[in-house]
Amino acid sequence: MIDAVSLSGLFLQTLSLREIYFQWESAGVFDFFLPALLIFAVIFGALSSTKVLGNHRGINAIIALAIAVLAIRVPTVSEFFSTIFPSFGIGLAIVLVIVIVMGMFVTKGNFPEFANTLMWGGLGVGAIIAVITLNQYDWFGSIWWQDNWVTVLFILILVLLIMPMLQKEKTEAEKAARRKEHFGDDGKGKFMVLRGE
Repeated sequence: MIDAVSLSGLFLQTLSLREIYFQWESAGVFDFFLPALLIFAVIFGALSSTKVLGNHRGINAIIALAIAVLAIRVPTVSEFFSTIFPSFGIGLAIVLVIVIVMGMFVTKGNFPEFANTLMWGGLGVGAIIAVITLNQYDWFGSIWWQDNWVTVLFILILVLLIMPMLQKEKTEAEKAARRKEHFGDDGKGKFMVLRGE
């Protein structure tokens, strides 16, 4: 009679997650099915929430399915998805580390300022992800980029330097209103309640 330990060992020998992963990859799950499912979900959600075509879920599903199948037919779409999501995962890990470190310094008084910092940092990480993804397609090796990269970089630096100067300094009343918006009348906002304060 086979005992439970040898039976579980036999099961683990026959079932390997790595082999399942390779089987899915050879079957096209990662190249076709998951990108098509993601495109379908985004388009179906957008059509359902905006109600552009009314509240007809069947019509929305058919349109989303047709667009997803047509989009995934082109190999560039699956290549783009396989390039951007690993970069997105790395960027998300960086933002998560920044949020954890910021948690040590955030108080009730400076939370709005840290929220702006986190937003701009997230946008910066998103821009880096976009640059890395476009670089995988040799976009930066094109003739246009080789001729104009100095101009693009100069304009970007100029915009980043001028933007803070154009922002009007907030008055104390506006800062107090912003704090009230974040924390409410009782002085505890959603963020502070989650932290247990």
